[in-house]
Amino acid sequence: MKYVEVISYAGYKADESPRFLKLGETTLPIIEVEDRWYSPGETFFRVRTETGDRYLLRHVEPQDIWTLEGYRSRCVDAGDLSATHPPNGSEQSGQDGTGPGRS
Repeated sequence: MKYVEVISYAGYKADESPRFLKLGETTLPIIEVEDRWYSPGETFFRVRTETGDRYLLRHVEPQDIWTLEGYRSRCVDAGDLSATHPPNGSEQSGQDGTGPGRS
């Protein structure tokens, strides 16, 4: 879990839909909310950014906190395994802790 800043659209409900994801100094436009699901006091969003990468975001509503719960590179989705297997052959774990070959 990593705390992140999210700029969201506030319609009928506050923070109804995330629009931008801020990671450090980088702001990533969210072009699609692929899925969302609700848990008591929390909402989860699976989003796709302009770069094609996917992020799993969690919004804790009572504290108005956003966290990054998972990440999937567009390179993995496109079948480019160099994103998960460096040229030297050593394994590298992803940000979401799943690493290559695990789900």
